Amino acid sequence: MPVWSACYFATYGCLSIDVLNGSQSEARTGLRRRTDGVATAMSDARKDSDKSKLFVFPAWHNNVPPIFFLVIGPVATIAVIFSVWHWFSPKFTDAGYMPEQPVAYSHALHAGELKIDCRYCHVGVEKTAHAGVPPTATCMNCHTNIKTKSPKLALVRESYAEEKSIPWVRIHKVADYAYFNHAPHVKAGVGCESCHGRIDTMVEVYQHAPLSMGWCYECHQAGQEAYHAQKAVGDLLTGDLQTKRNALMQTIDDVGIDSGAALAKQTKARQEIAALDVLIDKNRRATIVSEHLNKKLAAAEALAASATGSHKTYQARIAKDLKAEIGGLAEVVNPDSAKALSALQDESDRLFEKFVKVANLRPSHKVTAMGYSLNDGDLDAMKYTHQGNLLPPIHCSGCHR
Repeated sequence: MPVWSACYFATYGCLSIDVLNGSQSEARTGLRRRTDGVATAMSDARKDSDKSKLFVFPAWHNNVPPIFFLVIGPVATIAVIFSVWHWFSPKFTDAGYMPEQPVAYSHALHAGELKIDCRYCHVGVEKTAHAGVPPTATCMNCHTNIKTKSPKLALVRESYAEEKSIPWVRIHKVADYAYFNHAPHVKAGVGCESCHGRIDTMVEVYQHAPLSMGWCYECHQAGQEAYHAQKAVGDLLTGDLQTKRNALMQTIDDVGIDSGAALAKQTKARQEIAALDVLIDKNRRATIVSEHLNKKLAAAEALAASATGSHKTYQARIAKDLKAEIGGLAEVVNPDSAKALSALQDESDRLFEKFVKVANLRPSHKVTAMGYSLNDGDLDAMKYTHQGNLLPPIHCSGCHR
């Protein structure tokens, strides 16, 4: 090959190779770009596909916050308040309180087995607001001669010798803002067991009832219902007498004393009012007294039928007097209102029996009896002595002072 051919080939051949190499490089670059574009597009498509697979909350979830704050929130708040009111009440926090006492005194032994009356130690229960803790001298009335060397009574003997009170731990106590008086409750027939439980079975005394306002109100509410029911009976029996009494009261209130005649008129009106008050009080209890007398009449007639001689005559005279008294009470009832009166009296009897059950009432001579069950005679006697003499609801200041 000539020299110039070799030079030509070397020069232009290299250029052609470079050009060819450049074209291939640009082709590779373009291919790479296209490949990258396809990869990017595939990646974007994959991302769009992944987005379509993401969980999207339904539209109704937008109502959850209002539902929570308007429904669930108040319900939960009420539930919390009720829980605190119920489980933090005296029923759970106070009932069952049983502190350790300095002397192991057993009511189960003294009141249960030995049948010592509650009033022997708690002497103030019928007369004062507080039942009272017995002095050591009361204990020594017996233990001067009984169990004189017992180590359990060492503190009792020491207290008696040194004239120091035994530091008993108080168990039953109403709230500081409340006032409780034992005397009227005991006189009304509320037994010791009603509030203190079966003391005669307690080796160690504990608080049986919560002594809360709601617990007290159960009895007082039942008493109010019984009172108003019997008052409705009394008002129906004494309506005419009450009208006459009110008219006489107006003659006293509206007329001034400006002469001797006016004074004499008022004096006469006051005497008539006093007589009406006695008659109203008698007639108000006519249905109760009549029922009581009818039962006494049946008993007297039964005794008269089985008796002989003077005893028979005596029972017959009692029966005659009872019939006359019952007849006088029957005149009090207006025939036109007899049906309404009977319905009112039945309702009064029902509510009174409910009151007896709720308050655990019993005859006055059984107030300290433990585990006592009323019989029909007790209930009849209590109707006669209590039902017509129920007191009106006391004012709030009667207990809260």
